Amino acid sequence: MIKFDCPLKTLMFKKAFLSLTLPLLCAVVSMSFGTIKQSADSWYEETKAEILKQAALKSDSIGFLFNSDSSKKKEMHFFKGHMFLAKFYKKGAPTSESYFSKDGNFELRRLFCENAIVSFEGIAYKTSLFGPFTEYYCSGKIKLQGFRFQSEGIATWKTFNESGVLVDESNLKNHSLLNSLPQIVK
Repeated sequence: MIKFDCPLKTLMFKKAFLSLTLPLLCAVVSMSFGTIKQSADSWYEETKAEILKQAALKSDSIGFLFNSDSSKKKEMHFFKGHMFLAKFYKKGAPTSESYFSKDGNFELRRLFCENAIVSFEGIAYKTSLFGPFTEYYCSGKIKLQGFRFQSEGIATWKTFNESGVLVDESNLKNHSLLNSLPQIVK
């Protein structure tokens, strides 16, 4: 048992204890977030693959919406009454596309720049965004990267300039929500 006879020694002991344990605690938290991030990344890839698999159907009907100038605005692909693919256009160029799971609850959403480069790809569950979130400049470089849970930003977010240099990083907390991502029915 350690006994101190003055408050200054107790304070020095606490500082020494913290200086030894804090880096270890930070390493454990960092490893924990790394594991959670890896799990969320795996969830994203598996869910994306399953949505695309479920949406790999041959249309039995296609619906169109047109702008007042007769240009195509929206194209909807159906199989047995279920919409599995929606494409949106502006002045004839694609602006976004969405693939849907069989039950319609999951959506793989992609937005495009005018040059047809993907500016965003993400997964929505019942219209709310979940999981890893990456937004791109039209050059293809990453603009913003983080995680969403019910469309709200959580965990670590990074912002990059058009040259790809990290300009901001913030921790929005709630990393543990990434353990509660919705599961697709296979």
